[in-house]
Amino acid sequence: MGRRRISKPPDNTPSLCQRFEWLLRADFSNSIKVMADAIGASHAALSRVINHGQMPSAEMIVGLVGLGRVDPAWLLCADDAQSESRISSMHGYFPVSTSLLTGPPSETPELLEPLSLPTATPFLIGDGYWYRVPAGSPLAGREAEKVAPGDLLLVAVGPAWTLRPAAYVGRIVVLRMAGSEGMLARVGAEDFFEEPQTYELDSFDAVTTNRLTTLSRSASKTPAASKRDSTSHRLFYADDVVGVVVEKRTLYPRGRS
Repeated sequence: MGRRRISKPPDNTPSLCQRFEWLLRADFSNSIKVMADAIGASHAALSRVINHGQMPSAEMIVGLVGLGRVDPAWLLCADDAQSESRISSMHGYFPVSTSLLTGPPSETPELLEPLSLPTATPFLIGDGYWYRVPAGSPLAGREAEKVAPGDLLLVAVGPAWTLRPAAYVGRIVVLRMAGSEGMLARVGAEDFFEEPQTYELDSFDAVTTNRLTTLSRSASKTPAASKRDSTSHRLFYADDVVGVVVEKRTLYPRGRS
């Protein structure tokens, strides 16, 4: 994934550079190399933007917006409360589901609640939904994740998110299981000793160890949706990624139901 940045930008950094720096941490695993490769910029040029507050070139901005995941209005808006309020009002509403969907919410309307909620995320979501975390979820049992029953996870299901490892490495994803069942897992570090490219998966289950390969299921010699070996390892394929969590929301203070 490349070397991770550990320094902080100057306090007087222009707002556009600050947004580049925020996206570096939020969407590119804090790796300048990963972000530079993704937007078609040199490592040195992007480092000057991130670490020294130099304004990005037009080519950098076009490359970033061209990924299809960042709202250009948020990226380029003026640094004032009126502009921020106007940008927040531009984002739409997404349906709520208590099920992990394996496709766009329009394909399974029977799994949606009669409720939609807005989002003010700076990312371009495209198609997506809010997943309401149920009681007993293994994710809610992980203290490090800071997720409680009743919390809402905004899941993006568009190809700009689900088809590119750069978009979901380090994030929680929804994986397609057998049939119409979905499973949450966090995509971890790349396993450099495996070919093709493979990532560790934390499915919040202490028993099963999982891996995610960038190989599609159709290109694999194993046609099954998931492959197990005798040690309970499960292999997921690139086309098993059907959603990426980009935001979390708590509707009620902790301790209330």
